[in-house]
Amino acid sequence: MNLKSILAASVCVLAALPFASSAQSIPYPDRPITWVVPFPAGNVTDAFSRLVAQALTKKLGQSIVVENRTGAGGIIGTQAVANAKPDGYTMLYGSSGPIATYVSLYKKLPYVPLQSFVPVNGLAANPLILVVNASKPYKTVEEFVAYLKKNPGTVNFGSPGVGTGSHLTGELFQMATGTTMTHVPYKESGGLYSDLRAGRIDAIFDFIPVMRPHLNAGTVLALGVSRETRVKSFPNIPTFKEKGYDLVLASWSSILMPAGTPVDIVQKMSAAIQEVMKLPEIVKFQEENDQMPLSTLGPNQLREFIVKETEVYRILVKKSGASVD
Repeated sequence: MNLKSILAASVCVLAALPFASSAQSIPYPDRPITWVVPFPAGNVTDAFSRLVAQALTKKLGQSIVVENRTGAGGIIGTQAVANAKPDGYTMLYGSSGPIATYVSLYKKLPYVPLQSFVPVNGLAANPLILVVNASKPYKTVEEFVAYLKKNPGTVNFGSPGVGTGSHLTGELFQMATGTTMTHVPYKESGGLYSDLRAGRIDAIFDFIPVMRPHLNAGTVLALGVSRETRVKSFPNIPTFKEKGYDLVLASWSSILMPAGTPVDIVQKMSAAIQEVMKLPEIVKFQEENDQMPLSTLGPNQLREFIVKETEVYRILVKKSGASVD
């Protein structure tokens, strides 16, 4: 074959490549997507995930299947997604604990958040409230702080475990108010709440939906909330900030995918999430559960948000001395 024939053949091959590539492209998604939630079923996190999954199913035309893969405070489920194929068919309910806090809390993790995952979109942020047993001698933030200063170390506060949002909010409260409490970590939340109602635990920092039944029963009393503005469901609960304390902290959630997931898939999923988060039923759920929307955080904004939050928790974990071997 002469040079002219070779060149002609090469041109024919190159011309055919775009057509072949286009013919092989597959619309996304063309099969069900697994959404791993690394926390137990039956709680507010699970309910919110299933509501969003249902909306995304309608939007994308393919099932979004919620899979609760629990263990090690969310690490097991998070690691499973980090190891999944980066094809857009596995996504993670990425929360502040496994994605931001644990980097400083654990000596070694089986994943590196912003290397193992690609940020897709933000979901919501959940503030925490300070709740005390109703029989205790303090009924306001001011009275509680005054009591702590007169009786350093004698008041205890419980949490679902070392390094949880509940624990770290308690540590931040002590830093902000210049007080000292004794932390009591629990392995099981049911025991924590029963001890709080019975007065064996003096205080707890927890999420509003979790504490609502106890507040409505009158066995506990809410003193303050860790956000910029008061919550709608309990407008009488003051913010710590309005009481003069620098305590604004929230646990948050997002959607992540395994590192290496194609950019066009990430962008399509992000756009779909931002649309469904505007739906009346999701807006209503967030309002009823006092969630602060984070749905405007697309891939780039979410990455920046995670970087900042990781630093916030790094400082907080260091100051608190919290660690998990």
